[in-house]
Amino acid sequence: MFPYLGFLAVDQLRLPLIPRTIRVTRCYNTRCTTTTTTTTTKVRPRRYPPTVVGRRYASHERSLSKEFVLIFTSYYYILLLLVSQPISTVMAEFMQRQSEILDYMFAREADARTSVSCACRSATDPAIYRCRECILLPPCCGKCMKLSHSHAPFHRIEAWTGSYFARSSLTALGYELCLGHDGARCPNATTQECTKLMVIVHTNGVHRLNVVFCACASCAQKPYQMLQSSLYPATWTSPATAFTFQLMEHYHLDSLQSRKPAYDYWALLRRLTDNTRAKPVPDRYEELLRVSWEWRVLKMMKRSGQALGISEFLPNHSNSMAIPCFACPIPGFNLPPNWKDLVTKDNRHEYTLFLGIDGNYQAVRKKKRHDPLDIPLLDGQGYFTNSTKYKAFLKRISANESDNHTSSCANLKSMKIFTRRKGLDVSGVAGVTCRHSCWRANSMVDLEVGEKSVYTSTPLGGI
Repeated sequence: MFPYLGFLAVDQLRLPLIPRTIRVTRCYNTRCTTTTTTTTTKVRPRRYPPTVVGRRYASHERSLSKEFVLIFTSYYYILLLLVSQPISTVMAEFMQRQSEILDYMFAREADARTSVSCACRSATDPAIYRCRECILLPPCCGKCMKLSHSHAPFHRIEAWTGSYFARSSLTALGYELCLGHDGARCPNATTQECTKLMVIVHTNGVHRLNVVFCACASCAQKPYQMLQSSLYPATWTSPATAFTFQLMEHYHLDSLQSRKPAYDYWALLRRLTDNTRAKPVPDRYEELLRVSWEWRVLKMMKRSGQALGISEFLPNHSNSMAIPCFACPIPGFNLPPNWKDLVTKDNRHEYTLFLGIDGNYQAVRKKKRHDPLDIPLLDGQGYFTNSTKYKAFLKRISANESDNHTSSCANLKSMKIFTRRKGLDVSGVAGVTCRHSCWRANSMVDLEVGEKSVYTSTPLGGI
């Protein structure tokens, strides 16, 4: 009944007497001993008529709401203590049922139904297969297993050997993942080029499946056929590895929430495939890294609306996909059209944009020997400025100034030595933040030779 107290009218609520502890602390100077007295009083909330209007009713309503929240919170915690059980009671019950739980777990290691025939009444194919992913599917023959998993190709199956269940796969039963015809094989896919053994990574591990592509005249290319079936190809020329959309969503959320690196996530997938390491598991760690970058960019383009042409309706036709600070004044967005006429000496701070610049000399980037070209995926559409315009600006500035840095400051010399280390393409980053601690879009740049004012003028000019 307590959750429904929030729907009652405040002026019709009769609150009981409750004890309340008031702690009073008196301190007369910074060196004295603080004295504390504790008193217990009884508070009876007053009842006000609902017809009271004006400022008096507003003050009465606020005071009564505070008392109502106090009463409701007290009742809630009392009810929670009465309903919930301590962990020692739950563990004691577990210790009493431990042997029974183990009996049911051991019973899952065997199944008496494997000795009977399959539900399809097949005399040649016994019911020795079972699925570890399906909960209520009984053991069946290989033909029924393929038929029941025509739309669940990534389930793990097991085969009864006579004494235990051994790991098997749908590929061993002749299963084929057909694309383009709702799970049915394409009638035009008669050549060997239409079928390809691929490595597909799902949330439960790595799979090897025979993929049959559609060969109709109106069909799309092979990478796009995979995208239509919720498979993200690792390459776009001749894909041999794919990642399911469920895996990409799971890894995206897992990396954001648990801060788990990609190496540990791939180690988890490898153990889910074969925890004994008796058979080699295909290594697709580098492919997972590359595909995850592409997936994040695609999700940003989708959620920001830039892929749908939302820039035409934004102020200044911005194509940025960075999240702006909605508390800062933005003309055309959260300011009236005549905001310049509303600015006075007293409210000038409400229409002023406060910015701060800071740098990080630990965020360095080393030179790449094998792949020196670094292609930005969000070139000027995220938090970093456009790389082409930024390099052209630095080239134009460096041509007009000499590299003769003379200074008597010891700290500045140490900073130069630090930022001129060998083997670095980027010696740090600098960015602009607002007073609400939000990074400004298109306001971060790479540093090369230390603290030059020219580096900070570029992000300020792009705001």
